[in-house]
Amino acid sequence: MSELITESTPHQDAIKKINEDEYVVNILGEPIETDGIMNGSLSYKNSKGSADISIPVKGPKGEAKLYLVGTKENEQWTYTEMYVIIEETDEQIDLLGYETP
Repeated sequence: MSELITESTPHQDAIKKINEDEYVVNILGEPIETDGIMNGSLSYKNSKGSADISIPVKGPKGEAKLYLVGTKENEQWTYTEMYVIIEETDEQIDLLGYETP
């Protein structure tokens, strides 16, 4: 099952996004990689799907947990949540870059 999650589009999108975030990269170092077993649920049925997963990640300077929530419709994933919590400081960093009004 974890291989299914690892090869899934949501997992790959999340790892790509975390490695593109300069702030997170400054904290954890490069490269940021998965570190352990993912938790949560990932489901597909026809062209629809949903993901609610957490992925332990690490870099040379630290560890964190990456969280992702999203849905798939017509082969396209849309994420409502994607954030990382830095283990050492409990800081939460939004990877989707939404501006709060």
